[in-house]
Amino acid sequence: MNAAEKEPEILKQIKNHLRAICQESLLILPADKVAEHPLVWLESEMEQVLQALRNIKSEIESRAEKKRAEVVRLEKERAEYRKALEKSNSEETLAICKNNLCVREQMLRGDIKELQQEHEKQREEFSRKTQEIRRLNREIEKADTQKILEYTGVVHKKHINEAGNEVARLEERLEEVKKETKKKIDGIEKNLERLGIPEQPHSAMMEQLKEIEEYIEKRRGKAELREKDAGAVKKYTPYEARTVHAAVEEIEHKGTSAVRALEERLEVLKKRVKTDAGGAKSPEEMCKTAIAERIFALQKQVEEMEKIYKTQIREIMDASCRKIREYTKKIEAITGVQKKEVLYPEIEGLSHSEQERCLSEAEHAAAALGQEHAILENIEAFIRERKELLEKMSMFEEQASDPGRLFRSSFQLISEEKFRKMAVPTLFRVEKEIFALSEQHRDAFGREPLIKARAAVQEIQEEISHRIINSNVFMIGKNKK
Repeated sequence: MNAAEKEPEILKQIKNHLRAICQESLLILPADKVAEHPLVWLESEMEQVLQALRNIKSEIESRAEKKRAEVVRLEKERAEYRKALEKSNSEETLAICKNNLCVREQMLRGDIKELQQEHEKQREEFSRKTQEIRRLNREIEKADTQKILEYTGVVHKKHINEAGNEVARLEERLEEVKKETKKKIDGIEKNLERLGIPEQPHSAMMEQLKEIEEYIEKRRGKAELREKDAGAVKKYTPYEARTVHAAVEEIEHKGTSAVRALEERLEVLKKRVKTDAGGAKSPEEMCKTAIAERIFALQKQVEEMEKIYKTQIREIMDASCRKIREYTKKIEAITGVQKKEVLYPEIEGLSHSEQERCLSEAEHAAAALGQEHAILENIEAFIRERKELLEKMSMFEEQASDPGRLFRSSFQLISEEKFRKMAVPTLFRVEKEIFALSEQHRDAFGREPLIKARAAVQEIQEEISHRIINSNVFMIGKNKK
């Protein structure tokens, strides 16, 4: 401390108190402590004083750290504004107040306020340019979609330059729209020719395209094409060219997908159905045909082949019915309960859609019965395994009381010890499998599984609730049912 500086009154009081404590302590020091300093003798009391000082120090440090963090944040904010305005980051007036955080904070806030006022003019310039970008984009959107340049942070000089460059680019782009519109019109004319659709004015064209799209999706009847209005497409505005171009491309995509689906279905039918039907165009000829006409021709071929294929559904239906009967018989043998027979109508007298529905139901029923049979078969097998294991355990328990078994061969004794250790865990595992399969059956079919006309699983649960396993004979692990 500088000698010229006046000592704080509080520091004087602390020193005076310590001095008085030492003086008074000398009067009451025990005889064996006279050689020690009084504060050493008062160590526990002084530790309380030190702890209070440490607490004050910790609080002051915490407050200083928070203030330091705020100053760092403000310095970063000021640096960001200076960078945005392309100013130097020199300390300037802040150099005189580095050692006091509150003064630094106050000076920084004043600096930031001035910088913000200067930055606002820069932001206004940037805003004018972004508004111009949006205006240009609205115009270009008729023929093209542009990403509007937006920025919400501190506006730098580079952002203004980027916005100005974007405005210039969009203005050039606006001039290119007419050229692109012409290209789209050319593309529309080629696509219409490929699709086999005549030219129409915009509104009539959109209506016709909608009708053709519905025909492609439903594939019923035949779309009626209108009279050609030569030169109508060339009169499209940029917006009209864009909408028709998108619609024509969508129809071409859907039409191509429809042709592919019909060709795949036709190929499957040709593999399944033996027919000498002729008159259809070759694949090479079909490729030269307009898509709309190809869809109609392929749809016609598929319908003819479906009629022939319909005669084979009976064989598939018979196979599914055989599976149903086989699984039903096996399930009845396990459950001991006769299942109600499901009768399906004669498939020949049904429409094609009803035939498909009946066949789907039969296949689903066969699959469900197969699943039920697999579950019941496993339950039955595990119940049988459990019964055999319990019989072995009963016999083993009876033999365990025979002292003569200790004089058997070492191989037999090892075998008995292995069974003694594994019997109960194996029993628990088998029962766990039974309960899991039973739950699976309930979830899938909404009823309890029956084995030989009995609720075997419930009987096992009842038996478990009353059984007592001889722990003197068998090693019992944790039951993980």
